[in-house]
Amino acid sequence: MTITTNDTRDEYTATAGQTLFNYTFKIFESTDLNVYVTPVGQDPDDDTDIVTGYSVTGIGDEDGGTITLVDPTTAGDSVTIVSDIPESRTTDYQNNGDFLPDTVNDDFDRVVSLVKQANDKVNRTVSFQESEQGVSNLELPAPVALKGLRWKSDLTGLENVDLTTGTTPPVIRATLTGDTTFTDNNGERLILILNPGGADRNVNPSGTFTDGFVVEVINNGPTSSYELLFFDSTGLNNPVSPGIKQSFTYLLTEDKWI
Repeated sequence: MTITTNDTRDEYTATAGQTLFNYTFKIFESTDLNVYVTPVGQDPDDDTDIVTGYSVTGIGDEDGGTITLVDPTTAGDSVTIVSDIPESRTTDYQNNGDFLPDTVNDDFDRVVSLVKQANDKVNRTVSFQESEQGVSNLELPAPVALKGLRWKSDLTGLENVDLTTGTTPPVIRATLTGDTTFTDNNGERLILILNPGGADRNVNPSGTFTDGFVVEVINNGPTSSYELLFFDSTGLNNPVSPGIKQSFTYLLTEDKWI
């Protein structure tokens, strides 16, 4: 016999009172399935795997079969059926023993099914494009509570970073009577709300900055006026008009702001 190229998962949005669902891949035991019912409006949770709440038909059929739930679904419930064939070999051929076609075919089908099962898991993970070069030995750092992940400045891997708590980034407000400078505050974002005060003003970075540092410049002058804020760094003389905000990011590898 052959085995289909169908995926090793089937996904449904249930109707009210529905109990019958198809699965479209081969299994060898009734326990070779994971079945999840996610109530409408709730987040998916793998801990909701139903173990005994359904019956199975089509065991051993290459095109799959059906499951029948004990408890009917509510309209909008998500029902997910996934192959869960154990990664084990159950047949041991003996000298002068039986070498039956059905047994051999099942063994080969099990191998192909496990490959398909692994491929389904791979397709649901983050991966690089095949054409991406220079990628190898990418490892996640050890988990640290309340920290996030980001790429290192040299792109050699990932690192843990502190997350800014709350919903409002650090803000520095200043009413300018002249030009002003700003420095890296060891944060990931800086917002400068500035009032030109009747004349054009310059906003200049000072000192060294971490890669990816972002400053947001807001010209808080009245829109009826013509005073400009100039972000003036390394030849970048970018005017910010009244009532406008603009973000600038420092690139360490190129030593410049964009």
